[in-house]
Amino acid sequence: MSNNKAREYTSPLIEELLNEVTPEEMERTRIEMENMDMEFNKTKLNYIANALKESVNRMEYTGDISDLGNEIGITVGRAYENMTEENINDFISGFRHGISLTNGTH
Repeated sequence: MSNNKAREYTSPLIEELLNEVTPEEMERTRIEMENMDMEFNKTKLNYIANALKESVNRMEYTGDISDLGNEIGITVGRAYENMTEENINDFISGFRHGISLTNGTH
């Protein structure tokens, strides 16, 4: 049984109207999604890690370090659609920083 008694007695048309999103809500959601699109969290890291594991299973060539960069780029590009040049530069800066922490140049 529904918690909303009014919804129990509505027609499909009324139900659709009750579920309609206002333009203001759509705009607020769009802005929130834009800000979230480049967010990094456990979910994104899991997605990227699993996608790279899948790439390993499909890989049928021996390449060099640029091929590794290509595989990472494809995976990150899929995880973060519509990356801007600024987003790409931010990613590269983070990548360089991570390497500097491991090779003593930090």
